[in-house]
This record gives sequence, C-alpha cells and structure tokens, in this order.
Amino acid sequence: GFDRLEIALADSRLSSRAALGGAATLGSLRAALSGRWPALDEVAKLFHTGRLESRRIALGIAANEARNRLVVRRCSGRSLAPFAPWVRFRNARAAAELRPPLVLVTAHVGALYLLSLAMDRLAGPRVVLRWAAVHEASAEVEIAPTAGGLATRTEALRRGLDALRAGKFVVIAFEGPHGASEPGTLLGRPVALGRGGFALARISGACVAPVAALWEGNRAVVEIGAPLQTSREAPLEVTRWFDALLRRSPRQIHLGLLRRLLFEPTVEPAGEHAFRS
Repeated sequence: GFDRLEIALADSRLSSRAALGGAATLGSLRAALSGRWPALDEVAKLFHTGRLESRRIALGIAANEARNRLVVRRCSGRSLAPFAPWVRFRNARAAAELRPPLVLVTAHVGALYLLSLAMDRLAGPRVVLRWAAVHEASAEVEIAPTAGGLATRTEALRRGLDALRAGKFVVIAFEGPHGASEPGTLLGRPVALGRGGFALARISGACVAPVAALWEGNRAVVEIGAPLQTSREAPLEVTRWFDALLRRSPRQIHLGLLRRLLFEPTVEPAGEHAFRS
C-alpha cells in the first residue's frame, strides 16, 4: 500500500529534494484515490470553498503531509542536515536582525519539522519546548520535552523561563491538544490557545514573534512576523497572523490541526495551569 511505498522512498538513496517530490506525488495520489486525508467535505467546511477548490486544497494538504512524513522518517534520531539546502528565510535580513531574549511562537502548519534548520541560523542559542524530540538537535539547541503530565510541562516552562532570562531564544507552539489553554478563534473556528509561550514572555519581559516554515514546492520558506510587546493583545495578534497565513495558503494546514478546528476543543480550566514566576 501507500505506507510501504512511502517507507521505501524514505529509505531510498534518492536525494532529499527528489525524495520530497516523490513523497508529494504519493500523498496527492493517496488522497485522490481515497477521497480522504483530508476529505473534500472537511476542507469545504473549514475554508468555505467549492468542490474544485476544495479538491485542489485537499491534494495540496495531502502532498505536504507526505513531505512531512518523509522528513520524520529520514531524520528520526538523526540530523536534518541533508534538507538544509532546501530551507531559507523569506526575509533573511529581518531574521538576522532578531535578537534574544525572544519567544518564537509557531503552529502545526507547513514544513514544521524543517523549521529547526532555519532557527539554527539565528543569532543565539535556543530552547525548544515540544512534545518530544523528533530529530537530532544541533549544538545550539536544548529540547525541553512536554510529554507527560502537569509536572513535566511545568518543568519545561521553567527551563524556558531560565533560557529567556539568560538571553536565549525560546520556540514553542501556540496551539495543540496538550497543556493549559484558553479559548481562541482560528479560521472562524474555536481553537485552544496555549498559555505557555505568552506566560513566558510576560514573566520575562521578552517579546513574542510568530514563525512558520511553509512548503513551496519541495522547498521550505520560513516567515517571521514582527516581534510583539507582551500584552493581553499578543495572543490575538499571533492568532491573526496565522489566520492570515492559512487563508492565503490553505494547503499549509496540518491534517491534525484541520480536524481539531472542525470540533470545539477541550480547554483546561485555569486551575490546571500551575506555572508560576
């Protein structure tokens, strides 16, 4: 089946770029034949598109999902270096001017697993708060895993706060099914906005900037929004940035995020958020 073809492709000796192209073809073909991953009605319901446009978006999402699976399979526990030539900043000068301490907030969109290659080019070390390590981290990166219960997430946040106070970057997703959150809206749908990154910025006094790696063919292009001063409006501004991104390029949405947006998320009560300064 398609899974075996994707595994064979990931294990092949094809160049990284050629393998990405092959994965995209397999992903689109899988979606076209199955009518799923995602289904046309899922796309239409979220983006309010007609059948032809929904099909175009669905095939693009499926291609990107397959690209992401290839990256994970090829680099699980290993370096991302083979993909480095195919990753660039949209605005390299603006990226070079970023200085820590800064909270870089991302989401489950685009070439998420290649984002680290661009972050390696920033002027300073960083701590990444994520569920678990996927690939081998570079020397400038410290992974603070959040997998587990409240105690593990709290420890990860403490490490993030220490990093900001030491003048480092912190990278964290602002949405997802794990951790304390509060209600927000993305693409006109309820979304659980994680409090962690914004709490770190507020306590440390650091700014917040949205960041995303987008698939453009078999290349990843990284966009970074303007740094925002910490305020009650910061989560809303970050959400608006991602909302505009996904309306401009719907195929960048990850399948998991698409399906979470189609159902009202469960938001943990405030008492579950035990992080304190």
